[in-house]
Amino acid sequence: MTIKFLIGDISRFWEFLFEGELTAESSHQLVVNSYGSCIEAVIPAFSRFMRHIVDNADNASVFHCSAGKDRTGMAAA
Repeated sequence: MTIKFLIGDISRFWEFLFEGELTAESSHQLVVNSYGSCIEAVIPAFSRFMRHIVDNADNASVFHCSAGKDRTGMAAA
C-alpha cells in the first residue's frame, strides 16, 4: 500500500529566494509555519497511514521519504 502526502507549501521559499530575502530567520520561519499550516491537510493521510500500521500489526511495515526528516519524522514521532 502506498500513501503519499505533502508537508507544507514551499512556494514562499522560492519567493524569498528570488527576492533576495532568504535569511536564516526567514528560512526558520518558513519551516515552522509550513508544519503549523499543514496540520489539517495531512490528517487524512496520517490517519490512513496509522490505520494501515495497526491493520498490519502481524506483519512488518516499512515507511520512508526522500529525505527522511519531514514525513518520516512526523510518522515516526
